[in-house]
Amino acid sequence: MKNQFQPIHHPSTHQEKEFREFIRMDNTSQIWQLYRNCRQRLLMVNDWGKHYLQHLNAQFILHDSFGYEVQRTAQVGDYIKILNNCFSQKNIFWLEIESIAFNHEFDSSEESVIMNLKTADDPKYQTDRYSKLGVESCMISIRRVLNTILAHIKVNEQTTTPNFYHSKKDIKWLYNFKWDYVLKDITC
Repeated sequence: MKNQFQPIHHPSTHQEKEFREFIRMDNTSQIWQLYRNCRQRLLMVNDWGKHYLQHLNAQFILHDSFGYEVQRTAQVGDYIKILNNCFSQKNIFWLEIESIAFNHEFDSSEESVIMNLKTADDPKYQTDRYSKLGVESCMISIRRVLNTILAHIKVNEQTTTPNFYHSKKDIKWLYNFKWDYVLKDITC
């Protein structure tokens, strides 16, 4: 059984948008296997959007800390290159993986994986386009508690900083991206 929630908006010095997928099953082994699959799909960045490609209109490519494309699971310090055709034909955006946290309870009643991302520049050609005050961030988590999985994406965008972007195409791209389809893809 899946329940989908609409984005939640919070007024403050930054904007937040949240997406959630809630999955509950009676069979413990099935929910455990689904959690393992969701966790693996979260870490396999190159496969994001495979099921919802027509809705996302974007491609995700994992790069190592030196900017070279890799075919493996994501690690801290890696970069995600997003080829985004939603705004124009040649938009390329970068996210840096700041942290990946795995939590596992001894009795196996609860476990989770959390990936924190922030906007970045091409790792091969750092240009400092994004100031530290105006960095957008994104948190993706997959959590299993007993027979329930909660998948969650939270996107933050600073709103009180001056326009630090080099071009208008950059403004709010992370905030306005179709993260709900990424979440659906991870939990399908």
